[in-house]
Amino acid sequence: MSADRACSMPEASNQNDRRRRYRACVHWRVQFHIPAASSLLASETQNLSSDGFYCRLNTAFAPGEIIDCTLEVPAHRPQAPEGTLAVDCKVRIVRVDEPDSHGLWAAESKTITSRPRHHRQIETAER
Repeated sequence: MSADRACSMPEASNQNDRRRRYRACVHWRVQFHIPAASSLLASETQNLSSDGFYCRLNTAFAPGEIIDCTLEVPAHRPQAPEGTLAVDCKVRIVRVDEPDSHGLWAAESKTITSRPRHHRQIETAER
């Protein structure tokens, strides 16, 4: 799938296309909170819609699994141009594709809830 095709509005003629909403090609950091491992699993979005996002991971999630995650959205603030705003989300994994040649699994998620953290900014230097 080409990058242009992955980040667009679905064509009306393609009845098999899962996408119902426009997808923006944004590569934002996302951290999944894995309670069983008491750790974070970092990834980067491949595209984002108003319903959820698509990313690649080195771990496979199960479709239907509900996971907490934090999405780091660019702040676009003049006083901190490299900063991001944290948005805490609860997502449902709706699709998982087989791993690619690099061993990364593709996961599509649907956002159940999202909430920006009040006045908390994550600076790029913290990464």
